[in-house]
Order: sequence, then structure tokens, then C-alpha cells
Amino acid sequence: MYGKLDFLNQAFGILPNGLDGYESTLDSPAFDFKSGIDSNFFLEYVCLEMFYKYQGNIANGTRKAKRIHVDTFFDMAVTIPKLEEQQKIGSFFKQLDNTIALHQRKLDALKRVKKGLLQQMFANNEEKAPRLRFINFDEEWEQRKLNEIANRYDNLRVPITASARISGTTPYYGANGIQDYVEGFTHDGEFILVAEDGANNVKNYPVQHVNGKIWVNNHAHVLQAKENKHDNKFLMNAIKIIRFEPFLVGGGRAKLNSDVMMKLIVKFPCYEEQKKIGTFLQRLENVITLHKNKINKLSSLKKTYLQNMLI
Repeated sequence: MYGKLDFLNQAFGILPNGLDGYESTLDSPAFDFKSGIDSNFFLEYVCLEMFYKYQGNIANGTRKAKRIHVDTFFDMAVTIPKLEEQQKIGSFFKQLDNTIALHQRKLDALKRVKKGLLQQMFANNEEKAPRLRFINFDEEWEQRKLNEIANRYDNLRVPITASARISGTTPYYGANGIQDYVEGFTHDGEFILVAEDGANNVKNYPVQHVNGKIWVNNHAHVLQAKENKHDNKFLMNAIKIIRFEPFLVGGGRAKLNSDVMMKLIVKFPCYEEQKKIGTFLQRLENVITLHKNKINKLSSLKKTYLQNMLI
């Protein structure tokens, strides 16, 4: 079925990015569908990036702020199947959206749980021990400078420009995580990566636990807990709860200097309790990662289906 969007009585509010990656908006607040149109199907159709790229030449405004007025929107050409097929397609995508939303709610809940546990399982500046502990552990926590409990291996880092990288299976890390996969490695073992400069969120500072062969560029510090005295998984979380903002220097690209970082104070229990805490939080993080991966896979699957099921 071919036609124009004048089979609608009204258009709706804000649409997702569609015109060369810039925001596109419509003037009126809600669709009022006439008979023969399935709302779930049509919402997916008009939100397609290819729909707005195709129609982008008739949008008004500057390149970074395209506005599609209602009259203009109604004049856009569409191709839609019969109502029964619309309903099947719309129902399919609605179920897929519900599954994605379910995993997102679980992910958000798990993140809140982990945030709460970090606040209770780690001693703050005023506490000699945390409020929540595993049984059989009741000793007060110690505190030391980071350079007393961890070694730094920044000297092994090697930055590579994107054009010079050889594609491989080794994760290539920068300040905020994996940037690419390359051949070779700079470090092999269990480490903690802390952003040196270029952190994408200074309030939730990038700190991560890695294990195995990795390649690290010069935008992330590389630490390793001293063997048989401190646990890397525990130490990663102990570092992550530090408020880094007061220790950063520079303007728009804030930097954490290595000498400043290594003098930061960390509180910790005995080695056995560290291992229990570190293992427990790592298992929780694995579940969080599982839900993240499911959301990414489902979102990618939806994108593929949209490209193949809608014109």
C-alpha cells in the first residue's frame, strides 16, 4: 500500500535521531490513527533512520537542528502492508521491546544493588570497619597509601594509532575501556586499569579489573596488587569508590597524575576477607555484564529485523 501520511489526524512529539545523526522533531503531541493503521507498526516505521534520511531534504532548519513541521510530515510518502501484516509486525516488535525493557529493568536494579553494597561493604573515612561483612571477620580495617599495597606498570604501555593497529583478539584498552582488538599484548596477568586522562565521567571514574593478555595505551594507569597480600578484585572496588575529582588536574581533559594516584589512601581488611569481598562483587558484576550483553544483542537483533522487515 502506497500513500502519504495524511491518513493520520495528528503527528507526535520528539523522534529519535534520524537526520544524519541529529535531532529531528515534530510539532504536535500525539498520533490520532485512522482505521487500517496499526500503531505499533507505524511507530517503528517512522522511527527508522533510513526513513528520515530519505525524507531529510524536506526538513526545515539547520543541519544540527532539523525540524519537521506537521504539514511537511503529512506530505511524506510511505509504503505499508495490509493491516493484518502490520499487526503481526507491530506485535513482534512490541514483544521484542518488552524483552529489552525487562532486561534493562533488571540491569538497573542490579546496578542499584551493587552501589548499595559498595557503600556498606567498604569502610569510609570515619569508619574502622564496614557496616556489612562476611561472618567470622571482625578485625578493624587498615589503611595504607596505594604505593604500599600495589605496583604500577605504566612503563609497559604502548599507544598505537588506529591506522597502525593490526586486527587481532587482544583487547586494546584506553582510559574508558576497550577501544579495539589487536595482535600482541603489553601486559599479561591480573591488573587494575585506572583512567589517567580522558575519563568520560569524573564522578564515576573509570576503574576496571582485567585478567589475561591485554594491550594498554598511555591513557590508563596499570596497577597490580602485591601478590599474596592484597586481592586485585577487592582493590579495584576499593579504588573505584574513591572520589577522584579533587585529585585531577587540567581543564577539559582532566588528568590523574601517577604520583598523586599512588599516594591515595585505601582501607582494607585481611587478605582472606579481601578475597571473599572481591570474588562476591566480581560475580555480581558478571551478572550485570550478562544483562548488558543481552540488551546489546537484542537491540542489534531488533535493528537487523527492522532493516529487513520494514521498507
